[in-house]
Amino acid sequence: MAARSAAETAEHERHAARVAKRQSRGPAPLPEAPPEPAWPHATGEALDGASPLDWSTVPGFGTPARTDAPVAEIEPPRPLAPLGGEVVDAVTVALRWSAVPDAVAYEVELSPHPAFDRNVLSLDAGQATEIALPGLVPATGHRLLWHVRARTAEGATPWSKYGRFYPASDAPVEAFRQGMDAAVIAERKRHEHARLVRQREMDLVPTHEREDAVTDRATLAVLVGMMLSGIAVALLTLVFSLVRF
Repeated sequence: MAARSAAETAEHERHAARVAKRQSRGPAPLPEAPPEPAWPHATGEALDGASPLDWSTVPGFGTPARTDAPVAEIEPPRPLAPLGGEVVDAVTVALRWSAVPDAVAYEVELSPHPAFDRNVLSLDAGQATEIALPGLVPATGHRLLWHVRARTAEGATPWSKYGRFYPASDAPVEAFRQGMDAAVIAERKRHEHARLVRQREMDLVPTHEREDAVTDRATLAVLVGMMLSGIAVALLTLVFSLVRF
């Protein structure tokens, strides 16, 4: 193994002195690790405290009138929002999905049942990849599932995987937003704590031995490479000049 350069030796000695001084004082205290963020996404058939709901009495929800099976061998649209148990404002909620090439229309279904075999609200979104639901879903905090499919010149695609959300009124929606904000802040604190832990571990590694360090040898190699490149360019210029004359 090649001997250390004078600069590396000096840096190693300085770092050893810093480590010894730090060890004599003991490790720098770290703040206590923050708790896991509590994401507020809902589960179950309804939010806590929701009144019973008979979906058969909700206008627009009934037995689906599907008669055709999917025939187009094209990937279905991908639901984008709302997903994962979001609690949303029933007045302003809109469903969004990814576009399918050459789609001439999109069909959307909503139902409290994963099989979408009853209590289904069927909607035609035209060629849009978003549809608003003002006044179409009850603001009672009950779970709704939704999926979408595209129609092309070849026929209908399969139905997409379903998204899950809870249309509700102002109070549950605001509580969900506040919970999301708190969870995001907690997640940032966890990332910052992890960064501090990594930094303290790196403090015990000599600078010239770190993976991201640029050593004297690496710097010298870069300079030599630049010099050789310059010499090569000069020689090529000279050769071309001689050829021209």
